Amino acid sequence: MPKERNNNRPAKTRSKLPPFEFKECSILISPTGQKASNLAQLVFALRHVDPQVIYHHVYRCFLKHTYQQSPFPNDFAIWAAQALDDYLLAEKLANLDPYEECGSIEEVREYLVAAIENHLAERVYVPVAKPGFDFFFERSVLHVTDSGLVAHSVGELAEKLQQVQVSAVYYHFYDARRRLGGNLDDFRRWLMNDKKRYKDLIRRIGEIDFYLIDLEELRSLLARVLQEGAPDD
Repeated sequence: MPKERNNNRPAKTRSKLPPFEFKECSILISPTGQKASNLAQLVFALRHVDPQVIYHHVYRCFLKHTYQQSPFPNDFAIWAAQALDDYLLAEKLANLDPYEECGSIEEVREYLVAAIENHLAERVYVPVAKPGFDFFFERSVLHVTDSGLVAHSVGELAEKLQQVQVSAVYYHFYDARRRLGGNLDDFRRWLMNDKKRYKDLIRRIGEIDFYLIDLEELRSLLARVLQEGAPDD
């Protein structure tokens, strides 16, 4: 006789995740007309520039090609190293974590101004940029487009994360922290639709030390964490 089917096994719980729509982005940069040829001019300008100028040079540095050529995570630290050959100052400016330590652009401004002023106080001269290395203050607008890629599960998210332009990593992981508040990226925010099921994965993404790595490295790391933490969706 054929065995009776066991209908008492617990049914798999279905994920409550909505579709995740990948967005890509680019920045449209415009000059402000302000520049600095030495460190005193830089800190003077930093006290007065529009907050969006600071935002551009600190938060959008990851989207610019200069970041790929430097170990420092913002334009001010990069300039200190490349234009002034002042790696001590570059390290001080790079120590700023604008996501964890600063709740506003004004706090970022205060940190940068204080770091530079303290550095100047320790010098008997004002450091001057090498010829052709003036700091040009800029602002930018973020242009967002639909990638056409949608994920319906954690496994699909990991797969399609590797197919989109790397700018999608910036938009969903970096920009979301300021755009939506709470220092929370779009991936964890999405997983919180089913927080009980994805609690461990949310924790693992939150533990990623992302600030000093480039977008391609972060893409690979995120994809690996998602693949390892993906349940049978």
